[in-house]
Amino acid sequence: MANEILKKGIVNVKSDDFLEWGKKFYLQEKEIKEMNSAIYKRVLKNAISDKNFGPFEVENLIRFKQMLQIETDALSNVHLELLADFNTLEPNMEMEKYVFFTERVFSSEGSVSKAYHELCSKFREKLENITQMALLKRVCNYSKPYYEELIKKVIENPSEFNAEALMRTRRKLGISEVVSGGMHLSKYQEKIFEIVKKSNKIDLKEKQYLAKIRGVLGISQFEADRTIESVTSPIYRQILEKSLEQAMKMDLVDSNIEPLKLNLQERKDSLHLGKMISESILKETIRKIAQKCIDRAVFTVRNPPSGGPDNSIITNAIKEVLRLREVVFCIFDLGSEIDKRKYFGGVLCGSASNRISALEKKAIYGCYLSHCLKENVLSEECRAMLWELNMMLELGEKEGYAVYLEKIRPMVESKLIEMAQANEPWDQNKVAVFAKNLAIPQSLLEELSIEAYATQLGAEIRASGTSFTDSSKIKLEKMAKGLGLSKAEVEELHDLTLDPHYRSAIGAVLQATWADSHKKAEIGELIKDGAEGIKVAIGPLEILRVKLGMSYERANEAYIEAFADFVGPKWEEIYQAIQLGQDSEENFIDLLCLIQFCEEGGKMGEMREVAPSNTFSGVSSLTHLQGEKIYTFLLKCGLGYSDEEGGEGFTAKAEFALNKLDSLAEILAMDRKRAKEIKKKEGLNLFGEYASSVLEAKWALSERDLEVLKFIQEKLNLTPIICGETINRTKKTFLRGKMNEISPLLLSKQPSISSVEDESIALCSKIRNAVKSMGLLWREDLAVPDELRKRMFVIEAFYILYSQGKNGLNKDVLEDLRSSLDLKKEDVDEIRSMLMKEVSSI
Repeated sequence: MANEILKKGIVNVKSDDFLEWGKKFYLQEKEIKEMNSAIYKRVLKNAISDKNFGPFEVENLIRFKQMLQIETDALSNVHLELLADFNTLEPNMEMEKYVFFTERVFSSEGSVSKAYHELCSKFREKLENITQMALLKRVCNYSKPYYEELIKKVIENPSEFNAEALMRTRRKLGISEVVSGGMHLSKYQEKIFEIVKKSNKIDLKEKQYLAKIRGVLGISQFEADRTIESVTSPIYRQILEKSLEQAMKMDLVDSNIEPLKLNLQERKDSLHLGKMISESILKETIRKIAQKCIDRAVFTVRNPPSGGPDNSIITNAIKEVLRLREVVFCIFDLGSEIDKRKYFGGVLCGSASNRISALEKKAIYGCYLSHCLKENVLSEECRAMLWELNMMLELGEKEGYAVYLEKIRPMVESKLIEMAQANEPWDQNKVAVFAKNLAIPQSLLEELSIEAYATQLGAEIRASGTSFTDSSKIKLEKMAKGLGLSKAEVEELHDLTLDPHYRSAIGAVLQATWADSHKKAEIGELIKDGAEGIKVAIGPLEILRVKLGMSYERANEAYIEAFADFVGPKWEEIYQAIQLGQDSEENFIDLLCLIQFCEEGGKMGEMREVAPSNTFSGVSSLTHLQGEKIYTFLLKCGLGYSDEEGGEGFTAKAEFALNKLDSLAEILAMDRKRAKEIKKKEGLNLFGEYASSVLEAKWALSERDLEVLKFIQEKLNLTPIICGETINRTKKTFLRGKMNEISPLLLSKQPSISSVEDESIALCSKIRNAVKSMGLLWREDLAVPDELRKRMFVIEAFYILYSQGKNGLNKDVLEDLRSSLDLKKEDVDEIRSMLMKEVSSI
């Protein structure tokens, strides 16, 4: 039966044919139905193996399957069984053809039905679990070549086809709308290429022919237009570029331009280009031609010869671009000025691979600006071209103005100075005309006038030396008046320009004053002349200020700043010398000189106002701790004890130094509370040190010494009670120290008349007399043991015996000696018997 079906062809088989074959083979209807699956399998195998049975026959296979009324499960089994013996039974079968027919037959059950998805799921499982999307893609890939051949036939003779039939065909073949749409556009574009290649245009007949194809293939009008434009736009681009380059070499008269305009319009219409794509092509072509021009200028800027870039190359390149702009605006009607600018905006910024830097833009702009200014006139036309060039380079308004200033500034200054130096009356009209020709705004002219005056001012002071000559002064006054500068502006310019010159003069005066004051090398001379102070010669500086035309405020600020610069290093030197512990007397005198110099010459109050809050006035390089060290040094040197100074000399020196403490604190910008703390703390130490030094020198505090201590106490605002305690403590400390010195001598051996030494006797006597004169107690105040005092008693007694004989050592002498050493009578009895033996031996 299968052979009969294949012989007849499944497209010709009808239901009645099965009844005839049943009779022929003696089969009942029921037996025929049982063989339907096997018959279908045999037919399916043949379809897959037969090369003449193509994808378009799938509809006949589906109809045959429906005629056999095969159930879904049976259908799935037939197709899957065929897959199992695919490689062994039929070597001529194609796998992709088998996949195609299977999925298409399954889809006949309803592409969105549950049965279809179940059939495909079983099928995909046998195909290594591929996805449904992968299955459909394989189906589409198999049928695409056949559908492409069909599209070619449609394009060759679109009248024989219609869009609805074509849609049914691609659905039968399992080709999606997305895939078919891409195939339609591709073949449509190929046909357009073929048409355009013949004559570089699309005539009306060809346009109608393409419209028929578009209708059958289901291509939208928008897609069709864009496809045509993609083919014809390169042709128009070449024509446009050639036409523009040709026009740039012509005279832009109607006789030359009109034919060119008509030709471009005709070619654009024949190539069926829309307004949007035409504008885009025009912009691209403008940019391409402009880029060719500017490349030469950029190369010159980037690779300049030793003498600098060749400005003529850059200028000519810009002229060509501006010529291109003129040609474009002459040929095309581009609307308003605003609309026109979008065609040339940024055309000179370079390409993506060769971007022009900001510096290169400025160099190109500056070169063309110099070309425009070469006659010292900036015409309206040049201004307009510069504005357009600024836009083409996408140079900001601020950057363009900066280049303009760079070029115009030296020209204006040179002109104004030339006018100032000419021996002619100043002509303000000439300046106004010059400014108008160069389009200089009034604000800029005023600014440049000020700069020109400042330049001339500097030249005059360099030529005159210390101050202006009469001729220089007259020349500057004429120039200021001619430029319309106010008195305040002139004074401000003098302040700014002549400040270094004035500072130099201040430095010379300060140096001379310092050298003169530093000749006082002794403290006595400083004390003697201290009331007069150190006078800085302000008079000559004031005269110079008036001659230089500087304001009093600026001159005063310059003086204060110069003074700070002058004394700053000297404070550093003083501090370093104190740190290194160099000659204190010399450092002391240097410090006093510097304080006096700052008192009179430094104007401390004003200096303090201008000094930063975290630094010292005039000594900004010193820290607070360093300043405190200098302050303490002055305090110590002023109150230090010296044998060479008499009482009067000391108080004069101390009073002079102490009077400078407040000035020093102000100069160093010290906090008053902190200065008071240092004065109190260090003053008490110095009070004790002075008392100790006197005791070391004299073994007693005289009335004059006590007066000096009283002076220190009052000057430093020390508490009287604390000072009294300090004196008492100093006395005890001093005598304890002396006892510590003599103790080894007293305890080293038993004293006898032969062992008594003059040094021990003298020291013992001094200590005993000092204790008595100071009113101190041996036990309570000095804590001297009885044994030591007994030894002192014996030594002094032996000395009296040795020097005066036994008559000198009478009862009254011994009693006085005992009493002064605070010994008990019973302690002396044993010593007395020993002394008597010594007397007997004598």
